Amino acid sequence: MAVGEDPAAMTLEEFQAKRKAYRRTQVLPGFTSLALFGVGGIVTGFVAKRMDRVGFDAICVALTVGSYALIALLMFYLLARIPRRRLLELGLICTKCDARLNSGFNREVVATGRCSCGNQVLVMK
Repeated sequence: MAVGEDPAAMTLEEFQAKRKAYRRTQVLPGFTSLALFGVGGIVTGFVAKRMDRVGFDAICVALTVGSYALIALLMFYLLARIPRRRLLELGLICTKCDARLNSGFNREVVATGRCSCGNQVLVMK
């Protein structure tokens, strides 16, 4: 192993396969987030109908605030926490600087085999 090379370094083929696997795992959270947008629309429609019938009351406020807060928390969890955990499982996060290796600078990773911090993440053959 060369100096500065990460013991978790992978080959280019492994890196590309892990990137594809990561993208496949992000389909369900993406569709779930879109479904949550739809639920937000349903709640808004329900509250609007209720306001037409009985006016603006505490139930409207509680339902709107509670549902939007729950939807926002679920979307945050789906779009922020789950991807990070999956990236860690696949080894697509640099062990030195904690950067995502599949982000915008992955061309740099593929070209040089190194993270932007200089850590060797790909074994160049």
